[in-house]
Amino acid sequence: ADGFNSPVRKYAGIESYGWAYDTHGIVATLFHAAPGPFQNPNTVAFQRFLPTGPIAFLPLSTTATSLVWSTKPPLASALKAADSRVLAGMINAAFRLPAVSMDYLHARLLEAQQSGTPLSLEQFTEELAFRERSDGIDARSALSSLAPEQSATGIPPEGADAVPPLVTGIQEGTVASFPLRFSHAEAYIGQGAGARTVLVGDAAHTIHPLAGQGLNGGLGDVEALVNCIETAVLNGADIGKRTVFLFCSYILI
Repeated sequence: ADGFNSPVRKYAGIESYGWAYDTHGIVATLFHAAPGPFQNPNTVAFQRFLPTGPIAFLPLSTTATSLVWSTKPPLASALKAADSRVLAGMINAAFRLPAVSMDYLHARLLEAQQSGTPLSLEQFTEELAFRERSDGIDARSALSSLAPEQSATGIPPEGADAVPPLVTGIQEGTVASFPLRFSHAEAYIGQGAGARTVLVGDAAHTIHPLAGQGLNGGLGDVEALVNCIETAVLNGADIGKRTVFLFCSYILI
């Protein structure tokens, strides 16, 4: 279970194949206000599917959330290089604006990066306000990224629970991006010089992180492996023997 570039898989001589998705994932830790007494607790994950890729909002605590935004490499580069306050605004907009307006903001961000003059917070805010007015979004509604922050005791606007809380900041040093790709090991069980080896998780297979399928697949691997080991122990077998896992291969593979 040592990850996509698994040294154990290499030492075991197990080949892996796959391809790139032409997509990068952007991750960061986001900060936002704690929910008020009339709001749901920050325990709900949100995901929106944009033409450029899905963006996910994954709760960590009352006031912190993890971001996973899958998008095209040039846009990922521009988002990562942007001022953290502009990135926070882009994240808020990505959950609220129509896709056509997001395309416009993406284009402005890319233009600014290509010109060598980053988009300032003032410029971004002006562009965002224009898009919200064009889309008929009330500045006091839950769909406005520029709405004044609700007080801790105030009643939230209608539909507030349909979108994540507004991001107010990003933890320094947490913004990163990485290429997304598919890969699959030719076998999960080693043999010969790689005997007594079983691959699980990303060492065995990697997929697009959509809806946590990679994590769920890895947990499924571990469950299957535990079942095989438990069966071997109960029957007095050597838990490292290849035949033990071949017997359970209908579960593992």
